[in-house]
Amino acid sequence: MAQAIGQRAAKCINRLSYFIVRGLYFANILLFKEFRIYQILLKDWMDSYSFIDYQFSEQLVKATISIEDKRFYNHYGHDAFSIIRAVLNNLKGNRRQGASTIEQQIVRTIIKKSEQTFKRKYFEITLSGLLFDRFTKSETINIYLNCYEFQPDVIGVISFCEKENYPIDKLTKKDIYEISARFKYPKINKENYIRYLKRVRTIEIINNNT
Repeated sequence: MAQAIGQRAAKCINRLSYFIVRGLYFANILLFKEFRIYQILLKDWMDSYSFIDYQFSEQLVKATISIEDKRFYNHYGHDAFSIIRAVLNNLKGNRRQGASTIEQQIVRTIIKKSEQTFKRKYFEITLSGLLFDRFTKSETINIYLNCYEFQPDVIGVISFCEKENYPIDKLTKKDIYEISARFKYPKINKENYIRYLKRVRTIEIINNNT
């Protein structure tokens, strides 16, 4: 009951935030030439995008959302709660947090901008509404799974599974948890291996408790 009320509250707050960000979006068009370039680039990409005819498993979709964007179905392209939390943590000097939603990550992939600046993040947030307006949530997660750049020559989960020898049509739960963790750690090395294993375990716990 409490969880359902919390989800409704989150959706209402994110809806209000959506209208605020839409106002900023139109202001950006007038104020920033750079933003207009990104806007055109993203719109052209959306107009030309063709969906790949592949149905990802429900478990893979669920696991990916649970770790990448847990309020995916309750926001409108950006997550006001995550943004506020990240700002507060950054002001306190804690570990930096990005607060990126799945829509924002898609925007970042399309406009090819990933530098850690406030302006880039601000543009990313205001552009994310374009994806929300154009695509359903099921279409958006499909785009994410098909377009995520694990490495320059490995685009999308299908290519990733081929490279890493995961049987895409017969994924086990263990496979799914490992793949979901690789969105944050596309390349495993001795510096991040322990963090990767912890993320796999976190995904397992989240999905075994829901």
